[in-house]
Amino acid sequence: MVKLEMMTAGLPDFGTDFKHFDFAKIAEARGIKGIRLEEPRNLRAALHKCFAHPGPVLLDVVTNPHKIFIPAKITGKQVMGFSLFLLKETLGGNMDEVEELITRALGPASVRGLGKTR
Repeated sequence: MVKLEMMTAGLPDFGTDFKHFDFAKIAEARGIKGIRLEEPRNLRAALHKCFAHPGPVLLDVVTNPHKIFIPAKITGKQVMGFSLFLLKETLGGNMDEVEELITRALGPASVRGLGKTR
C-alpha cells in the first residue's frame, strides 16, 4: 500500500519492493518466533498461533503488491498525483514500470506498442 500511496502523491516509489525477504526466517534467526503467511485463507490459523505463543512473534504476511485497493471516493488530488507519478516515471525512462502497471490494471491490449519506438 505504501507504493500506491507514493504513486497517488506523485512520487516515484523507492524502497517498497521486498521480493526475496522472508522476515519470519530473519526473526527466527534472532530468536523470535516467526510465522510466514502466504495464503489469505490461513490468516485465522496464523493469528491463533501468534496469540498462543508465550513470547514475541513476528507474523510475515505476504501480499500482492499489484492488487490495487480502490478507495470509496477517489479525490481529484489523488488523480493529479497519480498522473504526476506516471509523467515522472515516463520522463525518467521507467517506461517498463509504467507499462507493467497499466497492463496489470487494464490488460495487455491497453499497452500494445506503448513505449516501443524501435
